[in-house]
Amino acid sequence: MQKTILLIVCLFIFFSSFSQENKSKFLIKIGTEYRITPVTSTADNNIPMLVTVPNFNLDKQLSGASINYTFSYVFSSKFEIGFSQSFRYDHIYFEQSDFQPRTSFEKSVNGVITDYHFFVGKYFNLLKTELFLKGGFAFMNRGTNYSRTILLGVDSQGNSHFQTEQLNFNFSAFKVTTGFAFNKYELGLGAYFINSTGANFENENSIVLPYIKFSYRIK
Repeated sequence: MQKTILLIVCLFIFFSSFSQENKSKFLIKIGTEYRITPVTSTADNNIPMLVTVPNFNLDKQLSGASINYTFSYVFSSKFEIGFSQSFRYDHIYFEQSDFQPRTSFEKSVNGVITDYHFFVGKYFNLLKTELFLKGGFAFMNRGTNYSRTILLGVDSQGNSHFQTEQLNFNFSAFKVTTGFAFNKYELGLGAYFINSTGANFENENSIVLPYIKFSYRIK
């Protein structure tokens, strides 16, 4: 992922120097995004009874505010390609003793969660503003590692044998955004469409995550 980001930065530097000679332009934006409570559909996944997974709050982990920066290149036809990275300090899971009943008093383990976004878009003139439509793909929830403990069995002497796995809540999502641009400001509404797996979110099959986004162009 780091090599990919470095390559993208180099390409944008190249496009920036090229854009000075025509009507195309290289943009740098900063902004914030607020994600609303996710809409989920439940799958019938069977979780083994002797497996402990961390207790976590899906709504708390996915919703809330983040900050971001964006590098994009807008061609003279008002077609845009870009890359964005977002950061948020948020809930990952609740602390819990292995094989102990879950309670409402568990302490939240928080951390810095990052997302990487790749997108294309198109701007349309609309009176004194511009209407934009954007779509892309995101690698999300990076930095959400956790451990899962499995009870393998009990031997003839009564000793329990466990196995610990290192997992995470990583996922990928398609995203769409529409909104308005005025001078250096952009305001958009959109949604992430997440096809989750049982290993990540237990019984959640698909997730729609709406959001509102505000950006300011600094270049």
